Amino acid sequence: MNLRINKINRPLLTDIVPRERLFRLLDGALKRQVVWVHGPGGSGKSSLVASYIDSRALPCLWYQVDRGDQDVATLFYYLGMALENAGFSTEAPSLPLLTPGQHPELELFAKRYFERLFAALPSSCVLVFDDCHEVADDSLFHRILRNGLYEIPDGIHVVVISRNAVPSSLIHLRSRSMLNTISWSALRLTPAETEAIIRARRADHVDREDARRLHERIQGWVAGLVLVLEGGYANISDAVPEMQPVQEVFDYFAAELFAGMDEATQIFLLKTAVFSEVAPFPAQRLTQQHDAGRILSWLYEKNCFTERRYEGGSMYRYHPLFREFLLERACQFFSPDEMRGIRHTAAIALEESERQEEATELFMAAASWQDAARLIIRIAPAYLAQGRGKTVQQWLERLPEELAQRHPYLPFWQGACRLPEAPLSAFTDFKRAYQIFQQHDDRVGMCLSWAAGANATLYSDSIYHEWIPEMESYMRQYHVFPSPEIEARVITSMFNAMSFQQPDHLRIRELEEQSYGHFWQEHCLDSDARLKTGVYLAVFNLWCGEIQRASLIADRLDLISQAASVSDLTSFTIKTTQALVDFFTASFGACRQRVFEALQLAEETGIRALYLHVMGHGLAAALSDGDLDTVDTLLARMRDNLDRAGELDQAYYYFCLAWRARLEGDLEGAFHNLAITSPFMESVDNLPSHAIAHIALAELYCRRGDGKAAQGHVALARQFGERLRSHVVEFMCLLLEADLNLEQGRAGEGIACLRAALALGRSHGIVNMYWWQPDTMVRLCMRALREGIEAGYVSALIRRRGLVPRTPPLDMEEWPWPVKVYTLGRFELHANGNPVLFSGKVQKKPLEMLKVLLALEGKESHEGQIADLLWPEAEGDTARKSLKSTLHRLRDLLGNEKAVLMREGRLILDRYQVWTDVLAFEELLAKARVKKDAADEAEAIRLTEKALALYRGHFLDQVSDTPCIIALRNRLQGRFRNAILAQGNLWRDRGDLDRAMECYLRGVEVDDLAEELYRNLMSCYLSAGLRGELLTMFRNCGDALALHGLSPSRETVALYRQAFL
Repeated sequence: MNLRINKINRPLLTDIVPRERLFRLLDGALKRQVVWVHGPGGSGKSSLVASYIDSRALPCLWYQVDRGDQDVATLFYYLGMALENAGFSTEAPSLPLLTPGQHPELELFAKRYFERLFAALPSSCVLVFDDCHEVADDSLFHRILRNGLYEIPDGIHVVVISRNAVPSSLIHLRSRSMLNTISWSALRLTPAETEAIIRARRADHVDREDARRLHERIQGWVAGLVLVLEGGYANISDAVPEMQPVQEVFDYFAAELFAGMDEATQIFLLKTAVFSEVAPFPAQRLTQQHDAGRILSWLYEKNCFTERRYEGGSMYRYHPLFREFLLERACQFFSPDEMRGIRHTAAIALEESERQEEATELFMAAASWQDAARLIIRIAPAYLAQGRGKTVQQWLERLPEELAQRHPYLPFWQGACRLPEAPLSAFTDFKRAYQIFQQHDDRVGMCLSWAAGANATLYSDSIYHEWIPEMESYMRQYHVFPSPEIEARVITSMFNAMSFQQPDHLRIRELEEQSYGHFWQEHCLDSDARLKTGVYLAVFNLWCGEIQRASLIADRLDLISQAASVSDLTSFTIKTTQALVDFFTASFGACRQRVFEALQLAEETGIRALYLHVMGHGLAAALSDGDLDTVDTLLARMRDNLDRAGELDQAYYYFCLAWRARLEGDLEGAFHNLAITSPFMESVDNLPSHAIAHIALAELYCRRGDGKAAQGHVALARQFGERLRSHVVEFMCLLLEADLNLEQGRAGEGIACLRAALALGRSHGIVNMYWWQPDTMVRLCMRALREGIEAGYVSALIRRRGLVPRTPPLDMEEWPWPVKVYTLGRFELHANGNPVLFSGKVQKKPLEMLKVLLALEGKESHEGQIADLLWPEAEGDTARKSLKSTLHRLRDLLGNEKAVLMREGRLILDRYQVWTDVLAFEELLAKARVKKDAADEAEAIRLTEKALALYRGHFLDQVSDTPCIIALRNRLQGRFRNAILAQGNLWRDRGDLDRAMECYLRGVEVDDLAEELYRNLMSCYLSAGLRGELLTMFRNCGDALALHGLSPSRETVALYRQAFL
């Protein structure tokens, strides 16, 4: 059985006498969550706990602590294996490994880890930590154990076995009433227990007085009693005196046990004592005794202080005191060179048995540095994958320095171990490895160390500009890579580094395409490298403005991560990237969900790498969405973590404070917080961050009216954007220039910039950006729609972002209203740009309700008034119920709950949601009058023409029996006549008869009873010499009037006679 598996299995019990006194003591002690059992070696601690668990039939998880647990990743790794092997439940979740990104928040990771562990244990389960004295009392292990013990739920217990008393790091458990202890004073054998053990071990008659005398000599020490009983004495009375001092124990082993064995067995024991646990094959390999298995079995059967670790197994362990004696005797018997040889041979045997950790220690103890280095290099990848980089790092630090020159993979793995916590030092290690590989002309090693160094630059604010040219030099020299897999790793690492360090590099696009190909192919990269490459491809494409491509990459990241086993850190990084994609696509709900999922994962696992980064994505999304409650929540959490933040994260925090202040109109607060970011930004070479900071300053100066300063910051932002080759930054710069020019009266330049910006936004699918200002975007979108610029894209942008003007632009039919209603000459509904089709009796009442609300001109109307109009014969309660039902059906018909509001018993159409041609017609005419009074005749004419174009017929002209509809129809008809007469008269007075005739003709087509329009049109025909047209119009006028029992007036007849008589 593998040594590492032995760590998580309960020791085998043989010839154990139940100690009911201590069992009852344990019953009472376990009324608290933790029991600390401590006493000297050989006091029966482990046997007591194991036999108690058996007697009470308790489920158990047993963990054997050793010095390897100084690296706490070992603890997490093997506890997870223990849970998996225990088979408590097929649904028990696997426990996470301690990955490098979680080391900064190790205690938090431990807290969440133990929560999950305890949740997976069955009720009444006991978790045992045996031999805790193997790690120092002030070690990290005990701090982590403390955090875990705080999480013990009801029904679960932990027993800690140690030679030492409770360390100071765990003393707080007492104050929480969580801890009971069983000490040496309780563990000592009582006279009755001593006699019971003697009787169990000796079938012959036992004199009670001899038992009493032996008990007094051993002072309750279990190991001392066992030593006597296994010493071969014919009579108990011949037993050795006091057994507690170690030297006397050693003397006993020498005189009574070791001396009685043959020389071959003695040498076997002396050599195999270098093993912490002995298995037949390594023992045979070391001793050259082919019957090693038989010897071990004989030692066990003869009770020669050798225990078989597990039932049916072939792994043995010498009693700790016996092994200590053997090691001391071995050092006396063999020369130092011989001891080194024994340890070296033992290490080889252990390596062949896949007991690498113990083999490494023995190679080092033998000063076999070459073999130690070779083995470390071989096992380092697996250990790092298990999160046990600390163990590897400690080994590497113990190797002689000069070995690195011969083994460049030593500094390579040193860098890999140090990367999470010291990226600068890790880069130095990778660089050193690269240089040594270069000296050896090892191209595989050069490529791997270069790629690792390139990835190391991503974890630090420092930029290593010489690193990319180093690989370019390699490629010029060698032209080809050692293998397609290595080529994929180098190319993707180069792209990853370049995308942030040198995005303006000439080869960046070529490398991006190659990396994109490797990302989509399954055979070129392992899943971790593919995921990392996908993350950087997505971020790079987002900033370049390739939003759709970034979204495809993010979707692919999901698929790859689901198909592969990924660490918590990798999962967290993917969520972080997808949250950024959600921000750029304005998918704020999805972004918020991913951010809080990522933060929860970080809190459960202790991850702190990118912790503030993902929080920043959530902040940006909430600010863009105007969700100030979420903004304040995340700002508070970010503020609480600033003490561990890098310069970029600190700058981003104050940037978000500035953004929030600007959204509330606090320009000075925004300026103040942006000023705080400056010192942080000076030491950060992050192009997107610099570009956004200048965009924000430009917008603030624009609002302040300082056009020169604003333009200066736009120019600086554009410089960073051009280095990034970022369509997003250029889009933002163009929008700012459009706004600035329009604000300062330079309409031509402003419209040109607006046209360019929106064309760029449409072609790249841009729907969101940092420093999003909804009031500015509303203003620019309105101008674009009025100018006919990118109407489809602008309308989609308004809908997606829910842009709402401060005052409803009732005169703008072009605005993408949620609901549009046409009532002048037709009755049509449009919801979100699509016509609403309705027919039959089902929709009759909802449509009648809508028409009544329209006739009331958007004024609040009491529900009783509406009910009376729609159900004049119904009783009050019946009418109210019918109204509520019809209102619900109307909202469903419109596809918009907000379109029709009811507040305090009053109904109204929401003017922010519903556009009507009636309100637009009146709004346009009102604005035309204002322009006319301001002597802006051209704008007055334009607005009047726009209003007249809306009037395609009379208001709901097919409804004839509703008084409020008839009243509004008549008023609108009159306004139309007056407006079109005034417009026609204006053109006639200017001598523009063609426009005048066109205007009058349009009027009579809509309003065939407006005799004055006929008459004015006939007058124009007369002036133009168009007598035939005049005659036709006179007849049309007469025919239309006759249908209503009327005839043309004297003025009209006089005009006719003037033309023909």
